[in-house]
Amino acid sequence: MEKEHDHNDEIGSASGRVLVSIFMNILITVLEIIFGILSRSLSLISDSMHNLSDTLSGIFTLWTLRLSERKHNERFTFGYRRSQIIAAFVNSSVLLVIAALLIREAILRFLSVEVINVSLMLPVAVVGLIANSISAILLHSHAHSLNVRSTYLHLLSDALSSVAVVLGAVFMWIFKIYWIDPLLTILIAIYTGYKAFEIVKESTLILLEATPSDIDLRDVEKNVLTIPGVVNIHHIHVWRLDDEKTLLEAHVNVLPNTSVDETKNIRLEIEKILKEKFGIDHTNIQFECNEHLEDKLIKEN
Repeated sequence: MEKEHDHNDEIGSASGRVLVSIFMNILITVLEIIFGILSRSLSLISDSMHNLSDTLSGIFTLWTLRLSERKHNERFTFGYRRSQIIAAFVNSSVLLVIAALLIREAILRFLSVEVINVSLMLPVAVVGLIANSISAILLHSHAHSLNVRSTYLHLLSDALSSVAVVLGAVFMWIFKIYWIDPLLTILIAIYTGYKAFEIVKESTLILLEATPSDIDLRDVEKNVLTIPGVVNIHHIHVWRLDDEKTLLEAHVNVLPNTSVDETKNIRLEIEKILKEKFGIDHTNIQFECNEHLEDKLIKEN
């Protein structure tokens, strides 16, 4: 109960910070689009597109954070916590698409370099840098959540993008080398795409109910078999409900003539080992006696 209360407090704190970042990004997006067009700066426009995606990402994240607080019901017996993983997947996938589009646009700009009005570009880039940095700092402490991390990545990539835009503006102002604008756009897009891919991969594995990478099923089997009375463990499944809660279900064979009270003690011992050594929060164990003794750890179709 206390853990659930802490989880709700965490969501409330994260939601407030996400809301602040949404309002800041709406303002910066409008400014950068207007002045990016006026100054003909592709890197400034690309930064505005990042900020637009940040705004949409923030709105989606805020909605799923609130959704995840809803109570379990007969239709959603695990609750709505996995909605955050869906948000992380969608947000990061959108960021991948944006990165690809920006690279394409930058390559086209290389073929036709335009003179950029740096005096218009530079002040807005500085404002964008300050706003994006503040937003990223606000969410940094909550970035352990995959959902919030996807939005944090949007904001962090924008902060880095703004740094590059400011440095590029200064460079163009001094040396009049305007091809640095699309070059910076490509570098920013590559970095952003790489980080987004990491979250897409992790969220996909959760949605596919893959065994967490930090859990070795053979190690789980080895530890469970140390419990007196356990003959074998098979048909095991370990998956993550979200980026915090790990679940396990399995069949456990016990010695003949094992009483119900004894299986209760065995179950408690299994749950203790799984929690302390593997961080598994929820278990569903089916006890058997002299059944499926030859079955493998993983059930084959």
